[in-house]
Amino acid sequence: MSETLFDAEQFEDERFSNPMVQKHGPGPGGAACGDCKYFRRMGSLNRPYDIRYRKCEVRGITHGPGTDHKAGFHACSLYEEADES
Repeated sequence: MSETLFDAEQFEDERFSNPMVQKHGPGPGGAACGDCKYFRRMGSLNRPYDIRYRKCEVRGITHGPGTDHKAGFHACSLYEEADES
């Protein structure tokens, strides 16, 4: 009898496609990158429509689309809760 370690459907969910989880492993259950102290919303208020780019400091900030990071990603093992400041 063959058993699978992972639910195949979870990999179809984009929240599980976090490259940081693939590299460092999953973080605490229910935690999202948008709540992490390393998550940043960057951009310019001078641009039309107030464009914002979401990045992870640990992943790296290249000022290009290759390191854009979704707030809804499931957190990786490096997750640390953001301060309430």
